[in-house]
Amino acid sequence: VVCIALGAHGQTRHVFQPQHVAKLRYVADLEISPDGQHVAYLLSVPRKPLEDEDGAAWSELHVVDRASRSRPFVTGSVNVGSPQWMPNGSAILYLAKRNDDKSPAIYRLPIDGGESQRLVSHPAGVSKFVVSHDGMRIAFLAKQEADADKKSLEEKGFNQEIYEEDLRPTKVWLTDITGKEDPKALDLPGSAVNVTWSPSGRELAVVLAPQPLIDDVLMFSRIHLVDVDAGRVTQKI
Repeated sequence: VVCIALGAHGQTRHVFQPQHVAKLRYVADLEISPDGQHVAYLLSVPRKPLEDEDGAAWSELHVVDRASRSRPFVTGSVNVGSPQWMPNGSAILYLAKRNDDKSPAIYRLPIDGGESQRLVSHPAGVSKFVVSHDGMRIAFLAKQEADADKKSLEEKGFNQEIYEEDLRPTKVWLTDITGKEDPKALDLPGSAVNVTWSPSGRELAVVLAPQPLIDDVLMFSRIHLVDVDAGRVTQKI
């Protein structure tokens, strides 16, 4: 009887309790390197209850190799998103708002070590990006900038958000991989939802909705093939 009692007591100490939910960590996203030797993954790390400021879990960048050795790359009070390998596997690109960033920007981090380098930023913030297959160009999505009058009002405190009003369309922007070239927006109809490169790098497949409204995005989005150099739609699917 004593043994049974001790066993039950020992199990009680390891029973999953409601408070443990707030400490759960999990993998939120992952990307396999081009050579298959590494996996970059995002680790969701909850904030400490009653210690940290309220907010969503932090998102850290880690890399694990084929021997299951995992290394932390970007950790702490950070929110890393959209990890993506350079086509040659030399570095990882990711989205984050770091240091003096006012909105998410694209960063490059060498796989062999070194500091993260900010490649591309945008006043409205980068929401998604994709690297061309030759590793020379980046296409990214960012909202159209607010006009000067609206910015002036926001600075004076008129920053309320009204659901699906005063929405700005999301544009597709192009720049080179060095980040030294000023991003250029493509003149496409509607609001961009997603974008990807063709294998040749001469075209983009862009998902466009007529307007940046949730119903338009869910019901009326269509794929548009875009000639990159000409900046025009060649086919609509």
